[in-house]
Amino acid sequence: MRYFRVLTDPESSDRWFLDEPVAANGTPIDAREFTASKAYSGPDPQFVPIQRAGKQEQFNLAAFDMPVVSEKLAVELKRIAVDEVVFYPVLVGSTVCGFEIMNVLPAAKCLDESKSQILFWKPEDGRPDKVGHYRMVTRIKVDPILAEQRHIFRIKGWEIALIVSEVVRDRLCKLGRLGVVFEPV
Repeated sequence: MRYFRVLTDPESSDRWFLDEPVAANGTPIDAREFTASKAYSGPDPQFVPIQRAGKQEQFNLAAFDMPVVSEKLAVELKRIAVDEVVFYPVLVGSTVCGFEIMNVLPAAKCLDESKSQILFWKPEDGRPDKVGHYRMVTRIKVDPILAEQRHIFRIKGWEIALIVSEVVRDRLCKLGRLGVVFEPV
């Protein structure tokens, strides 16, 4: 199986940019709660503010690359990767309905370090808690065997990267302009 990293479409510079979610009581929710490859247990998100106005897209990488997708995309993703994603319906900008925050649960230890470009944390970086961990990964190469036939996941140790299978990419591309591109990894 082939895999792809989901990235914001550079041709879509006039798109809206979404901020971190907000709970019904007005409390902000850290977007990283939905990008850490773990179940979210806080208050339900109510809406996602629009940080920069622009054209509405079906697939958005909001603050901290938190995925916010249209209901149409959520339905397709649930069909393909039912055990890999959890969705939270939200309003966008407190008035636009039909969107959901997508929390991708699995993180696969599948980065092919010999083919990827990786910068590791070093003692001289002043973060002893991170020494030896990935600091930056600029060219991602996934070992498909270690991805274990998953359809959507993040990379263990570099969870910012959202990875999808060829099956997911092909199915989503049939739904029209998405607002993201798929970079082979």
